[in-house]
Amino acid sequence: MTKNQRDRNIKIRPTEEHRVFQLSQSQRTSIELVSKKIQHLQQQLANSLAPFVKIAGQLSQHSEIVSKVEASGILPHSSTPWHLVSGELDAENLGEVILQFYRENWQTIEFEIYKNAITYQLDPESLETFKEALYAHKCGLYRSVVRLLLPEVERVVRSEFNDGKPGHISNFPAKIGQLSLAEVMDIESGFPIFRKIRSHLYRNVKSQTDVDDLMNDAVPNRHAAIHGIVAYNSYANSLNTIIMADFMFNATSKIKQRSKTPNS
Repeated sequence: MTKNQRDRNIKIRPTEEHRVFQLSQSQRTSIELVSKKIQHLQQQLANSLAPFVKIAGQLSQHSEIVSKVEASGILPHSSTPWHLVSGELDAENLGEVILQFYRENWQTIEFEIYKNAITYQLDPESLETFKEALYAHKCGLYRSVVRLLLPEVERVVRSEFNDGKPGHISNFPAKIGQLSLAEVMDIESGFPIFRKIRSHLYRNVKSQTDVDDLMNDAVPNRHAAIHGIVAYNSYANSLNTIIMADFMFNATSKIKQRSKTPNS
C-alpha cells in the first residue's frame, strides 16, 4: 500500500470543539421553534406598545406647541387656539396671532370660562368678582382686571387654607403639589401654569434687574402689581391674569374636594 493510499484511509477525528456544534436534527428543530416563539413575542410586544409610543409622540409634540405658546408671552389655557400655533411664526408674531384670536372670539371664550367657573367650589363673592373681571376685560379695562383679580385670588386662597387670617400664602404651591397627576392633568395646561406660579407670580422684587425682568413678561407679578412697581395695562396682561386666576380657582376647588374625600 502506497503512502497516498494509507493517507486516504485515515479517518479524521473531530475535535471536542467540532463536536459541540454538531447538533442533531431534533435539536435544530427545537432551536428553530424557540426562535419563532421569541419573534412572535417580540411582535406581540411591539403591537402592545404601539399605542403608548403614539401617545408619547403626541405628548411630546403637544409639549413643543405649549412651549411655543409660552414663549409668545401668553399662558396656555383650554381656550388657546392650538390650531393657529405654527412653527413658521416667531414668538412675537405668534403672540399677536393668539391675541387677535381672543379679541375676535372673546364673547364665546368669556362665556366658556365663566361656565366652567360656575362648576368650581367658589363662594358667591369670588364668582361675582370673576364675572366682573371678565366683563372689564371685554370693555378694555385691562388695568382693572389685574388689580381686581390678584387680590381676589389671595382672598380665596387665604380663606381656604389660612382660615381667612392675615399672613403669607406661599404654601399654596405646596398645596397644589399634593394633587394627583390625574387631578393636575384634568386642568388643561395645568403644569405650565403651575410652573409660572412658582417661578413668577409671587416672586419678590428686590432690584432694578428684577423690575426689568418683570416688565418684559406679559404675565403680571403680584408684588409688582399690588405695590405699583410695574404698570400692567395691556390686553395680554389682563388675559394672562384671567387665565392664571381661572387655574388657581380651579386648583383651589380640587384641593377642597380632595380634603373632603376620605383617605385622600
